[in-house]
Amino acid sequence: MNKSLLIWASAIILLVVSGYVVYSVVKSDSANAQSPAQSERQAEPTAEPSAHYTSVSSTNPEHLEIDIRWVKGNPEGDIQIVKFSDFQCPACNIVRPHLDRIVNERDDVYVVYKHFPLRGSHMYALPAAQAAEAAGRQGNFWDMHNKIFADQSQWSRETGQQVMNRFRRYASELDLNSEQFEADMLSDEVMRIVMNDQQEGGNLGVRSVPGVFVNGKTIPNYRIYNDFLNAVLEHK
Repeated sequence: MNKSLLIWASAIILLVVSGYVVYSVVKSDSANAQSPAQSERQAEPTAEPSAHYTSVSSTNPEHLEIDIRWVKGNPEGDIQIVKFSDFQCPACNIVRPHLDRIVNERDDVYVVYKHFPLRGSHMYALPAAQAAEAAGRQGNFWDMHNKIFADQSQWSRETGQQVMNRFRRYASELDLNSEQFEADMLSDEVMRIVMNDQQEGGNLGVRSVPGVFVNGKTIPNYRIYNDFLNAVLEHK
């Protein structure tokens, strides 16, 4: 009798242990498993940012090898002018028409715009750069660039909320998708782009703005166009 009870007790213990092992395996598999929807989401490639820029593939060894997004002029030109700039910087605004003029007058020049917001002294330089980049994602970088610079003396004296509302109004005037503009302007990706520009400038020795390079060499910031043109041609 005692022997029979011992056999039954052993069988019950074996069943309990086996059941626990099966439960543990199933639970582990369930925790590591993914639903079909989760698997598809992870398998989807990350979307590339919607950049709208002129492609530049320069073979001139004198040209700076930098990340190029915003270009005006002839991208195959022999003269590369790179401007590291701050939208709230008055001197940057003075150089701006010089760059427009030289691009319009010469077919061997292209200008590259790079962000270099001096956040310590220009509190709205960073949001201005973000607004321009956000507009660029809808194909309107240069239009937003021009609007921001044109009204620099006005928004530089406004409050933060007024400045942001102004940039939103510019986006509306350019017929941009307002929701996309807002999302892009505040996105980590746009912030990363602006900071990468600034890091590139710092690596090249830029400490103040505008930092202007002509075929890899820095030139002073000239107020008079002819002085600027002569400096550019010296480095041709």
